[in-house]
Amino acid sequence: MAEGPQVCFDLELFIRLLEWAREDSTSDLQIHRLTENAERLCQGHKTLTMEHYDALTADLGEQLGMYTGLTEPVDFDQNDGAKRAEKAGRE
Repeated sequence: MAEGPQVCFDLELFIRLLEWAREDSTSDLQIHRLTENAERLCQGHKTLTMEHYDALTADLGEQLGMYTGLTEPVDFDQNDGAKRAEKAGRE
């Protein structure tokens, strides 16, 4: 039996979380925070499902602000990286 914290997702949730990580997350900190949320939720459930998706991804932008010292919640969208790359190309 494996030691240490474990999480268990059904396949539908696992695929959706991979999509979130690829398309919506904007930093490693958000992924770490999502992982902490998953570990916490798994303590009360055997397997996480799509019913847990909102709880897993809730307030990740605001929580990221705690790490970066921002005082306002951070509003991320999936096009953030493209916008930054486009802006960098103009400078």
